[in-house]
Amino acid sequence: MTYSPPDTRTQTRQPRNGHGMKPLAADLVHFHTQPLPEAVSQPDPFPSALWLGLWSSIVAGALVGLLFARLLFSGAIAPTGWEAIFSLGPVTFHAFWILFGAAAGLLLGGVSTLLATPRQET
Repeated sequence: MTYSPPDTRTQTRQPRNGHGMKPLAADLVHFHTQPLPEAVSQPDPFPSALWLGLWSSIVAGALVGLLFARLLFSGAIAPTGWEAIFSLGPVTFHAFWILFGAAAGLLLGGVSTLLATPRQET
C-alpha cells in the first residue's frame, strides 16, 4: 500500500495572507482596549501647576544667568580667581551663564515646586 497525497484540486482553499485572522484580531483589539468598569483612572503625573513651576523656574534662572553674565562681562562684578572664564568669546560666555542659570533654576525651582505641589489622591 503506497501513500498518495489528498487531491488538492477538489478542496477549497482559504484566502491567504491572514484574511481569516483580521476579523479575529480586530475583535481581540477591541476587547483588550475597552476599560474595565472597576478600573481606576490613572493620576496625571505632571499636573499643570508642576509644569508651570518648572518652566517658570527655568525662565527665571536663565534671566538671572543673563543678568549675572552681563554684570561679569561689564566688570561690575570681578571675583578673584575667575580670570579663566573670560577666555570664552562673548556669545559663548553669555550662553554659558544663561544655561547655568537655567539649570540652577530648574534644580532649585523644580525641587521647590515638587515640594509645594499637593499630592494627587488616587
